[in-house]
Amino acid sequence: MRHMMLIRVDPTNAPEPDEALIEQVNKVIEEMTKAGVLLDTAGLHSITEATKIAQSGGKQTVLDGPFTDTSALLERIHPR
Repeated sequence: MRHMMLIRVDPTNAPEPDEALIEQVNKVIEEMTKAGVLLDTAGLHSITEATKIAQSGGKQTVLDGPFTDTSALLERIHPR
């Protein structure tokens, strides 16, 4: 099983992650690396290349970007 960790930062309130968050993320990366389970730490592609694939009731839906920003994509994937 694979998992993806996303950290959503509101650029209007915190354009850069604070030091505490950076330290926590680095600790998790270090622990996962030592455990031999970390596959990649690369960033995601631009939001203009985004595609959402959803499956419901045996029917598959593909929604292509571009989206206006990451929050628009996340809102479509996981509405509040």
